[in-house]
Amino acid sequence: MAHDHLFSEAERHGEMMGSKLGTKMASATNFSDFDFIAGDATTREIIEEDEQIAAHAARVYMDFVRLAEEIREKRLFKVMDGDETPTKEQLNDAPNFIFSMKAKYHGQSVEEIGQGVAAIMIRALGNLHISSEETD
Repeated sequence: MAHDHLFSEAERHGEMMGSKLGTKMASATNFSDFDFIAGDATTREIIEEDEQIAAHAARVYMDFVRLAEEIREKRLFKVMDGDETPTKEQLNDAPNFIFSMKAKYHGQSVEEIGQGVAAIMIRALGNLHISSEETD
């Protein structure tokens, strides 16, 4: 879904700029992977069946690809090193890099969260020094 959307954008851009095939071939989606993984059946079912989740995942992927394209463009200007027009070698080298991001969510049950909070409170209370003044 995201790949098709980006390709149609590239095609529109190519029609305006000229080389339709060249623009499509240069798309960062041709060099990108996106894995959407779940460790349990319920979450996998949501990922596979929920269109809102699929659309959100596609947006995350498209943002990643746009970020890679932005880095690729900035690399070109950096390798140009002040030149006004890039050389063939500079154009060839600019997109040759590895860029990766990894995100992971590992939740806990409410019971596990409560146990963690209780343990913190016990430690905190154990470190309190309470003094009492006795009066006669």
